[in-house]
Amino acid sequence: MDELLHQTKVILWKVMHFRWYAIATTSLILAAGWITVLSIPDNYQVKSIVYVDTQSILKPLLKGLAVDDTTQEEAALLMRRTLLARPNIDKVILQTDLDLTVTNAREMERLARSLATSIIVSGHSNSRQPGTNIYRISYNNKNPETAYKVVDALLDVFLESTLGMTRQDSSSASRFMSQQIDDYRRRLDAADEAKKQFKIKHSGLLPDEQSNFYRKVATVKNQLQTAKLEQKELEFKAIQLAEQLSGVNRETKAATAARDDRSVAARIEELQYLLRNYRVSYTDDHPDVIATLAAIEGLESQVDNDITPRAKQSSHATIENPVYQGLSVLLGETKAELAASNARVEEYQRRLAELQPQIETIPQIETEYMALIRDYNVISGTYQQLIQRNESAMIAEDAQRTGDTVQFRIIDPPTIPLTPIGPHRPILLSGILLLGIGAGVGIAVLMAEIKGAIYTKNRLIDTFSAPVLGEVSMTWSSAQLKTKKRDIFGVIGCVAAIIIVFTALIYYQLQIVGLPLKAM
Repeated sequence: MDELLHQTKVILWKVMHFRWYAIATTSLILAAGWITVLSIPDNYQVKSIVYVDTQSILKPLLKGLAVDDTTQEEAALLMRRTLLARPNIDKVILQTDLDLTVTNAREMERLARSLATSIIVSGHSNSRQPGTNIYRISYNNKNPETAYKVVDALLDVFLESTLGMTRQDSSSASRFMSQQIDDYRRRLDAADEAKKQFKIKHSGLLPDEQSNFYRKVATVKNQLQTAKLEQKELEFKAIQLAEQLSGVNRETKAATAARDDRSVAARIEELQYLLRNYRVSYTDDHPDVIATLAAIEGLESQVDNDITPRAKQSSHATIENPVYQGLSVLLGETKAELAASNARVEEYQRRLAELQPQIETIPQIETEYMALIRDYNVISGTYQQLIQRNESAMIAEDAQRTGDTVQFRIIDPPTIPLTPIGPHRPILLSGILLLGIGAGVGIAVLMAEIKGAIYTKNRLIDTFSAPVLGEVSMTWSSAQLKTKKRDIFGVIGCVAAIIIVFTALIYYQLQIVGLPLKAM
C-alpha cells in the first residue's frame, strides 16, 4: 500500500512538473474529440409492428393433417425475404424520392442493397402468445422524415401485394385440397378392396370369427374322442362274440334236438337266470348280456316254429344250432357297426388335420388384419377430415367474395420520431474527457522519463550508485514565487475552463437535445 501511494505521488510530481504539456495535450484531444462528437449526425429510428399470416390459407386447412416444423426464426426470415424483395425495394425508393440522390444504375444498385440491409425485420417477442405471426419492422436514418417515409412506403407496398395474393392463395389452396381428396379417395377404395379380399381369403379365421373357429375345432375333437371310444367298445364286443361263437357247435343232432325240445323250457329258465346275474354286473350293451338275450330269443323262436318239423325228422338227422345262428347274426351286425365307426374316426381325424394348420396361422392372420384395419381407419379418418375442411374452405372463399379476410394488419403504425436514438453524446463526451486526461498524464510521464528528472532519494541512489547524505529544501525568491503563483492560477484556470465546457456540453445534451431513445 505504501509503495502504491509512493508511486502515485511520483506520477503527480511528474504531471505537475510537465503540467503544460499535459494541459496542452488534453486540450487538443478534448477539442478534436468533442467537435467530432457534436458533428456526428443524429440517428432516428422509425418502427412499426404488424401482423402477417405467413402460413397462407393452407395452415388452418392442414392443421392436424400435416407436420409443421417452421420455427418463429424461420418464419421471420421468410417474412424478411418476402418484404424486402427487390421489386418492393425499388417501389419504396421511387415513392420516397431516394432515387433523386443517385445518377446511374450502379449507384441505384448500391442504394437498393444498402436500403435492404438497413431495414430490420424480426419476430416480435410476446411472452403471453409465443409464436404468433407478429413482426417488427424498423429503419434508421439521420433524417426522421426519410426514415418515416421508408417504413410507411414499405408497408403500403407490402399491403398492396398481400391483398392481391389473398384470392390467389385461396384458389391454390382449393386446388390443393381437391387433389388431396382425390388421392385419398383412391387410397380409400384400394384399402377397402384389400380388406374385402382379405376377408374372403381368410374367412372364418378373422378376429371377430375366431370364437366360432375354436368352437368348431373343439366340436371336432369331441366327436373324434366319442368316435374312438365307440370304436373301442365295438372292437371289444366283436372279440367277445367271436370267442363265444367259437365255443358253440354250428350243428346239432335231431335226437339231441328232440331232447332239447323236451327240456327247452328248462333251458330258457336257466338262460333267464343267467341274464339276471349279468344285468346285476353289466349294462344291456355288454356282449354277454346281448349274447344271452340272443340265445333266449333263439330258443323261444325254436319253441314257436321248430317243434313239429323236428318231431318228424329222423332221430339220426342233424339241424343248425340256433344259438350259433344268433351269435353269428349279432357278430355280423357288430362288425358292420365297427366298420362305420372306423370310417367316422378317419373322417374326424381328417377334419382335425385340416384345421390344425389354420390354428398355427391365426396369429399372423390377426396381425395382418389389424394392420390392414389400422391403415384403413387412418386413410378413412384423413379423408373425412379433408372433406370437412374443404367444405370450410369453400365457405371461407364465399366469404372472401364479399369481404377480404385480413392477412396483413398494422398493429403499431410508424410515426415521425422527435428524439434520436443515437449517438449517445453524453457518454461519448465523458469518454473523450477521460481519454484526454489519460493522454495528458501519459505525455507528462513520458516527458519526465525523457528528461530524466529525479523526484525521490531512492531513484537518486539507484541512478548514481552513491550514498545520499540528506535533503535540502528549495528556497524560492520573490520573483519566482510570483511566477509560480501565476503558473498555478493558469493551470487552475485551464482545468476550470475544461470543466465548464464539459458541463455546458452535457447540460445542452440532457436539457436541450434530450437523451436518445433506446432502440427497441
